[in-house]
Amino acid sequence: MNAAYTDIHGRSGRLHQAFRGPKFTLLALGDGAAATTATLAWPAMGDPLDTLAVSDPGSGLKRSYGVTGPTLILVRPDGYITAVDRDGRHTDIEQFLELVAPAA
Repeated sequence: MNAAYTDIHGRSGRLHQAFRGPKFTLLALGDGAAATTATLAWPAMGDPLDTLAVSDPGSGLKRSYGVTGPTLILVRPDGYITAVDRDGRHTDIEQFLELVAPAA
C-alpha cells in the first residue's frame, strides 16, 4: 500500500517512503496509539525501529488495515507486516520480539 499520510508532527509522506531502508517501521494509527509505543522494549541489537505516528489515518488506511481504534502495525524491513496489535496493546509485537530478537 502506498497511501498518503500526515503524521502527528504535521509532516506528510507516502507509506512506501516510510518503509524504505534497512529498518522495522512501527505504524501507530489512531488517537493515543503513539503513546503506547514508548513502552515497547525494542532490542538494541539488530535492525533499528522507526516509528510513524498518524493520529487520523483516514478512510483509506482504516479500510486497508482494518483500523477501528488505536492500532500498532509492525512492518519488516522488506515491507511485509509482522504483527498487528489493537486497542493500545502490543502483545503480538512482543511475542514476535521474543522469537527473533538477539539475546542481550
